[in-house]
Amino acid sequence: MPLLTRLCPAPGRARAAAHVTASGDPGRPADVTAVAGAKAARLAAALRAGLPVLPGWVVPAAESREAVRAAAAMLDGGQFAAARRAVLSRPLDSGLVGELTEAAASLGGRVIVRSSSKLESDPCWSGAFSSVAGVRPGEVAAAVRSCWASAFAVDPLARLDACGLPVEDLELGALIQPEISPDAGGVARVTPPGERGAGADSMAPAGGRVEVTVEGVLGHPGALLSGWSDGACAHVTLLRSGDDARAAARGPLLGLVGRDVVLGVARLAENTRRLLGDDTIEWAAEGGRVWLLQCSRAAATPPAPHTTPAPHTTPAPGSRLAGREWMPLLGAAVRAHGYHLRGRPAVTGEAAGRLVACRPQELPTAACQDAKIGRASCRERV
Repeated sequence: MPLLTRLCPAPGRARAAAHVTASGDPGRPADVTAVAGAKAARLAAALRAGLPVLPGWVVPAAESREAVRAAAAMLDGGQFAAARRAVLSRPLDSGLVGELTEAAASLGGRVIVRSSSKLESDPCWSGAFSSVAGVRPGEVAAAVRSCWASAFAVDPLARLDACGLPVEDLELGALIQPEISPDAGGVARVTPPGERGAGADSMAPAGGRVEVTVEGVLGHPGALLSGWSDGACAHVTLLRSGDDARAAARGPLLGLVGRDVVLGVARLAENTRRLLGDDTIEWAAEGGRVWLLQCSRAAATPPAPHTTPAPHTTPAPGSRLAGREWMPLLGAAVRAHGYHLRGRPAVTGEAAGRLVACRPQELPTAACQDAKIGRASCRERV
């Protein structure tokens, strides 16, 4: 029985238990996510909906189970580095190795192996696991093990502990797709109606206006997506009235990657939202064609009350309060008199204070007395 699941139609090839195909009954979304991981499940759904997704194969998460158990045994003894070595040294099923080699060859002989975890349905797990690029057919098995081992790095283990989840939840699927050489790539997000400015709908009939923010860089978007580089931005307004469709765009990204690419990304983002309900996408453009690399839904944040703190809650001058006591006070003041900025946070929730630009590899200064988010539960809003 084949051990791989195809991301596009292949009768008789995919395991019926997985059902991550572009046709037929896909099963309940939760079941597909448990089998293939959130990334592969969402891309399979996008492919079924007719969106531009690269073909691929999925190693079901269950194939990593024995490797995860071996790593967990090392963790119990406090041997964190040994946990990763236990995964990397564990041989794969010989039948799976053969199928991996075949699959990579069928995808052009040079592929990217991407981790796919059920945990990634929660935005606080964004970027937790690794992918391996530039993989040849004979190297795919090692690349799959490398993706599995990335779950036992310091950062994913810290997130697991903060979320109070068992180590068994670190089982990973692996998505194998042809590697492209993007001319440009980045992220895009459809802005919900409630976040648009006053009078935003004055130019179009109700329901006929869609706002999309597109961010991108030239070449491969990996550094931008991981937060190691900054990208250029464009704001796109898509207008539709009957059969008349128009688009307006502004921003430096237009000059960097071209108007056609920016509008193509914006339309892809809107189609993804309309067909799947996902409002955030990762994209890549190659040879004038825009590909969907990943899609997800931004974490919903409840509207903050526009009130000021009661007088008796205001701290006395010179007094020191714990972070969770003064954060609501600072938040109320910022909402009343400051700027409200949207971003791509590492954890869900809301924070207020002086805006400090930093990258993942940079640690905040110890002297910083502004808003700090420690190892709070991923489920808790701060």
